[in-house]
Amino acid sequence: MTDRWLHRRRLVYTVVAFSLGMIAFGAFVFRSEMVASELVRNGTIILTAILSGYVFAATYDDTHPRKGDDAGTDFPGPEDFH
Repeated sequence: MTDRWLHRRRLVYTVVAFSLGMIAFGAFVFRSEMVASELVRNGTIILTAILSGYVFAATYDDTHPRKGDDAGTDFPGPEDFH
């Protein structure tokens, strides 16, 4: 069984951590109000975009199996239990 989403999940986790860092830094550390508000706003935009894209892609991947795929599932079948 292969995990086609391993690299995608790593990328999503990295971007989520980065955007949460931007939000936290802008909200709690940065002293300039204008720059801090831009960090929080852009971090929120990045977070929303990456999570929306991930949910869309995961839903699409589940509902539209690729050709040659075993019906889109990674579950073991009866032939795997010898």
